[in-house]
Amino acid sequence: ASLGLDNTWVQSQDKAIKAGRLLGEVLEKRVQGQRPVILVGVPVNECPFADPSQIGSSLGALTILHALLYLASRTDKKAPLPQIVDSAFLISLPSAPSTEEWASCRQVVARRLVNGWCEKDLVLAGIVR
Repeated sequence: ASLGLDNTWVQSQDKAIKAGRLLGEVLEKRVQGQRPVILVGVPVNECPFADPSQIGSSLGALTILHALLYLASRTDKKAPLPQIVDSAFLISLPSAPSTEEWASCRQVVARRLVNGWCEKDLVLAGIVR
């Protein structure tokens, strides 16, 4: 039974990573206009004020992480970084990014980059393992 669950989780993570790249491309093209966006990765029922197109649970947080990494990879190191993302909140991120990845994400977020998680979350700990 756990093999089936693992396989489904791996497929879901792969889709979230691909969706992150697509989100990064959309943000880079400024489809939303010239104003910066706030990206929130929390369950929909816990965040009634946010736009549903920018909300997800832990896989939403993974999507946002990979969107930020995509934006960081597309920036020219000599030119000033565009401030497309005002703030990003990652709740229950099912990943353990390296220090370099966090630094890259921090460069493309204008204000706050928050990673919210709990040490006692056994489900999240099992997923990240």
